[in-house]
Amino acid sequence: MNGPAPWRALVLLALPALVVAMDQNVLFLALPTLTAELGASVVSQLWVSDIYGLMVAVFLIPFGALADRIGRRRLLLAGAAGFAIFSLIAAFAPSVEVLITARALLGIAGATIAPASLGLIVTLFPDVGDRARAIGLWMACFMVGIALGPSLGGLLLEHLWWGAVFLPGVVVMLAVLVTGRRALPESEIKADTSLDVAGALLLGTAILSLVFSLKAAVLSSVAGASTAVGGFVLSVLALSAFIWRSRRRSRPLLPVSLFAQRRFTAAVGLMTVCAVLIGGTYFYFAQYLQLAAELSPVEAGLVMIVPAVALGLGSAIGPVLTRWITPAQTLAIGLLVAAGGFAVLATTLDEGGVRFAIIGFSLAYLGFGPGAALGTDIIVGTVPSRDAGASSAISETGTELGQAFGIAALGSAGTVIYRSYLAPYVENLDADQTHALHEGVMETLERVPGLTDVVQTAFAHSFALIAAGAALVTLVLAALAIPLLRPSGSPSEARDTALRI
Repeated sequence: MNGPAPWRALVLLALPALVVAMDQNVLFLALPTLTAELGASVVSQLWVSDIYGLMVAVFLIPFGALADRIGRRRLLLAGAAGFAIFSLIAAFAPSVEVLITARALLGIAGATIAPASLGLIVTLFPDVGDRARAIGLWMACFMVGIALGPSLGGLLLEHLWWGAVFLPGVVVMLAVLVTGRRALPESEIKADTSLDVAGALLLGTAILSLVFSLKAAVLSSVAGASTAVGGFVLSVLALSAFIWRSRRRSRPLLPVSLFAQRRFTAAVGLMTVCAVLIGGTYFYFAQYLQLAAELSPVEAGLVMIVPAVALGLGSAIGPVLTRWITPAQTLAIGLLVAAGGFAVLATTLDEGGVRFAIIGFSLAYLGFGPGAALGTDIIVGTVPSRDAGASSAISETGTELGQAFGIAALGSAGTVIYRSYLAPYVENLDADQTHALHEGVMETLERVPGLTDVVQTAFAHSFALIAAGAALVTLVLAALAIPLLRPSGSPSEARDTALRI
């Protein structure tokens, strides 16, 4: 299509993608404020932060099948309506429980946007060249949303209440609802599309149970430990049942047979672990800027733009480097840079060096950039063309799940480190102050003001150890990247040469 109509319609597809990406981390800078107002515990803070991404990850693949069955425009408009409603509920949530529920429903509604939008782009742009440019613009808006989330959140917090960070989503989704029915075409409806509802429930149970067990482990009690073990056992059982079911269905929710290919499994694994590190450290860095470095929400929001730009720069550099070296080597070099950035971060946090912390964190994100650009292409190119859609869905789900899981895993680990650092000070506190100390930084700063310096140091120390662990993990990934991603020589995996530009 050469007319302007498809490109105008693309705006209605790109703006929701921007908002969905923005909501992933828009609350990072609002956490201290909403914690003070709603009384959120440290575990509740983790649920508020990552339940959205978890729901997006769980429902992405089922909604992809549903879009083919009921129509992509219909699914997009339904998701936009739900997103607007749940955004309003989240904006005026009277309690942390209501906020967590609204965030979960927002994630479910947000999971409709990507499969419906990308499917409609295929319908709008039959020309291969136009379609590639359209998808590129759509992805650019998605990346801008990730970068804009904390910054917009910080700006709104400076002038309005914490719930105002959800209002842009209401405005954008209402615009889509008003104009989308006339501006967007409906896709071909495939009534025979299989919907594996039981498989989706099993996969969701496995993911949420694992995250629940991690957060339950934060509780330093026998009850907390037993709950964590129970959640982990349920996760293993649900995942085993999901794999068993997938292997016996002709059209499974996820074709687990793809994981039999070494290069595919390695690429998905590397990208997912990188997403864990990105999500967890991004969450921690946003808190560090306010709680330890004492920056205002606007100042912290502006600082958060720097690593986001570094990630985009690394994404642009990665494909260029493949003119001279293989994609696997490019990924390995990027991971070495990321490990160096985390090392800088780990060695400067305890000393209060905010500028060096920003440099270190930005270097880490610069190093992750090539993987963000090349990882999906490696995954899709490893499998036969008939499985390209499924492999893309697995890649996107792994990235979304990794970021949410990173908040849960690294946030829980950081909480344990934080509490252990403050253990020597507990004996001098009463029961109420001890409870506040265990609940998190904001509660301690409010109820035990005499420990302000100690609490800020404890938080910086926990982040430093998290960064050190991230540096070690990234080094291991760099060492594994080249041997695991080396093509086997089969036609379906011989992509390194094709990726050079």
